[in-house]
Amino acid sequence: MQARFGPRDRRLARAWRRDGVPLRDVQRAILLGSVRRSMAMIDSGRREPVVSLRYFEGAPQEVRQGEWPENCWRHLEWHLERCGEHWSRRRPLAPGADGAGHGPRPRP
Repeated sequence: MQARFGPRDRRLARAWRRDGVPLRDVQRAILLGSVRRSMAMIDSGRREPVVSLRYFEGAPQEVRQGEWPENCWRHLEWHLERCGEHWSRRRPLAPGADGAGHGPRPRP
């Protein structure tokens, strides 16, 4: 995720706070969404990072409504670290490049 939050992102964060969404649910929602996004990027071979908190907008509700075993979150944290390792072994993108099929794909 790229941490540049705009006014709409700040409004969303304020709405979560106003609605009493626990910080733990927000953290878990971001973790869940980040793993999903990372897996999609690995599957497609394209780097399209999350650039807005709004990507996770519905995820806190999903976290609250689901029955998640506690070890699920530790597993997702582990999995996200593995995804990060996958990308760190790849050639970094030039600033501003989105990896969306422009030029050859980096080799593993």
